[in-house]
Amino acid sequence: DADLTDEIIREVEHSLKEEHLLTLFLSLPFQGATWRRFDDKPEKFREEYWRNVNSRWMPNCGNDETRELIDRLIEVDRAPAAFNAVFLDWSKVETSSLKRLLNVLLKSRNKRFWSGGMTSYRISEAFDALDKRPEVSIEEKAQMEFACLPLLEREQHGIPNLEKQIAKSPELYAQAIACAYKREDGKEDPPEFRFDDAAQQEGVALSAWNLLKAIKRIPGSDEQSAIDAQELKKWIDRVRSLCRELGRAGICDERIGELLARVPADNDGGWPCRPICQALEWVASEDVGRGFIVGAQNSRGVYCKGFDEGGRQERDLATRYQEWAGKLAYEYHYVSGLLENIAKSYDDMAGREDEQSALRRRLPFK
Repeated sequence: DADLTDEIIREVEHSLKEEHLLTLFLSLPFQGATWRRFDDKPEKFREEYWRNVNSRWMPNCGNDETRELIDRLIEVDRAPAAFNAVFLDWSKVETSSLKRLLNVLLKSRNKRFWSGGMTSYRISEAFDALDKRPEVSIEEKAQMEFACLPLLEREQHGIPNLEKQIAKSPELYAQAIACAYKREDGKEDPPEFRFDDAAQQEGVALSAWNLLKAIKRIPGSDEQSAIDAQELKKWIDRVRSLCRELGRAGICDERIGELLARVPADNDGGWPCRPICQALEWVASEDVGRGFIVGAQNSRGVYCKGFDEGGRQERDLATRYQEWAGKLAYEYHYVSGLLENIAKSYDDMAGREDEQSALRRRLPFK
């Protein structure tokens, strides 16, 4: 009851100390009406309230209340509390408040918040909401995705804006390779790739390596994932040229090969799709081929085998790659050869798995 609440506050205010008044306010409903009741109090009193209040989701709050609780909790270094109070409905969070909240969280790196089991899922949802705000540029969203890369790469949102930026700018991809790997020619890097602080250099290298590992979008792709082979070739040519200048030609080709192996199957079920075949056939580099084979094998992901299964899974994979190689043999000889090498590697692995299975049958563990 609003009138009764105001009367209680007046009585406490006249008869008790300020600390007891604060206890009363902390016990009142967490909502804008409560906050208005201490607008005339000293700033220190208001700070103590926001520093100690049990913030929680307010289903009937408006945009103004949401903005106020975010601003107030950030001011007292409680950004995680603000995030946990609003994540159930991002539509009530204005764009400026959402950007500020995410930026503060990314800079603070609060260990207790970031180690939470649901944090990556909720952060992914926040980035989904941010993606729907046209007033936020792709560049801004890409920077924020990079700052939150270790969490987003495992979630549904991923790093779409960062991938778009890299697809448009082969320079960014070349810079990531230069940060993640050492030169192959023993020469000295330009100043922008040198760090006096070893810890800083290690952190930059790890971030760049994680970025290269997380990219799934193929340069030259449109919004429907259709790939323009000519645009892809231009992008590859530019990246290779830059990395040659930076003394990283070999590892550059390997990483390009791994990236090209992340493409999905073609509409007819063949793999890789025709634009990727054209790009690989055009490059025909040994290092690109090596990277493509590694990428294809890594795409298998985590798998589980039965105790006595042997190499059945590997033989199935070998058959699949052999079939794909046969379909491409006439038109794309180089790509067909890569697929045959992958098939052979799985055949060899199947033989080893058969041997291990036979050994387990002969020497059962008790």
